[in-house]
Amino acid sequence: MDAWSVQALVFFTTLLPGFLARAIVGALTAKKQIGDLASIVESFLFSILVYIGLFLIKPDLIHSLLFSLHFYHPNRVINTVPPVLYYSFGAALIIGLTWSFLVNYDIIFKILRKLKLTTSTARESVWMDIFHDMKDCSVIVTLGDDRRIFGYPHYFSSDQEENCIFLSSPEWVDEKNAKFIPLQVKGVLLTKNQCIKRIEFLNNEN
Repeated sequence: MDAWSVQALVFFTTLLPGFLARAIVGALTAKKQIGDLASIVESFLFSILVYIGLFLIKPDLIHSLLFSLHFYHPNRVINTVPPVLYYSFGAALIIGLTWSFLVNYDIIFKILRKLKLTTSTARESVWMDIFHDMKDCSVIVTLGDDRRIFGYPHYFSSDQEENCIFLSSPEWVDEKNAKFIPLQVKGVLLTKNQCIKRIEFLNNEN
C-alpha cells in the first residue's frame, strides 16, 4: 500500500467516528440545518472528543497508531486501524448519546446560567424550552376562531414555525357555561392551519 493510501485510510479513520457521533446527535435532538462546512467542523470536534476518550481508555492503541505513522510501517498501520475503529465507534456512540441527553435536558447551559455566564439554553427555540420543561402540564389551546380546547400535549413539533401539537383526551371548553365537553376521540392534531393563538399551561390543581 502506497503512502497516499495509508494517509487516506488514517484520515478516514480519524473523521468517521466524529460523523457517527454527529449523526446520533442530529437524530436525537432538534437542530437547525447548517452548512456543509459547519457540519464538517462539528464532526471534526466530535472526532477530537472521541479520540480524547479513546486515549484515556486505550492509550496503547493510540501510541501504536502514532508510532506506525511516525516511522511509516504500512502493514502495522493496517493492522492497527480495525481495533482503533472498533473502540472509536464505541466511544462515538457513548459521546453521541451523552451529548444528546445534555442538549435535550439543557444540563450544560443550566449550569452556565447559574454561574451567570449566559442566559441562553441549549435548545433551538423557546417553543422547545416550554414544552420540554412543562411536559407534565395539561393545556388549553385557543384557536384562530377563539374556540378553546383542553388536552394533554402528547406530541409537539420541534420547529416553532410548524406550530403543531397533538393533544390526547381532548375536550372543548365551553366558556359560556364554564364546562368541558369531551370529544369522542383518543386525540386531536392541531396544526398551523387552525391558527393557534394562545397556549395556556395549567397547574396540577386546575
